[in-house]
Amino acid sequence: MEGRAAIAGQGIAILNTYLWKAEIEAGLLVEAVPSDVIEIRAYWVVNPHHARNTPKVKAFRDWISAEFAAEIAKDPEGRFLPRG
Repeated sequence: MEGRAAIAGQGIAILNTYLWKAEIEAGLLVEAVPSDVIEIRAYWVVNPHHARNTPKVKAFRDWISAEFAAEIAKDPEGRFLPRG
């Protein structure tokens, strides 16, 4: 709601830029105060040790790694994804 209110000219909002990427790129939302927030996150693939190299676990690990790499490649300036 806050993002829609800001777009309607009702003030400013603190938003997750990744979730509002289309609106930012369209110029509907602009940065009110220059900032550089660095957010550190980690994601872990957790499985039993004996299963780490099974085909389905390896396939999932390869797939999720490729998905993250694709998202990072689409955001070379680091505007929409956390930098760590």
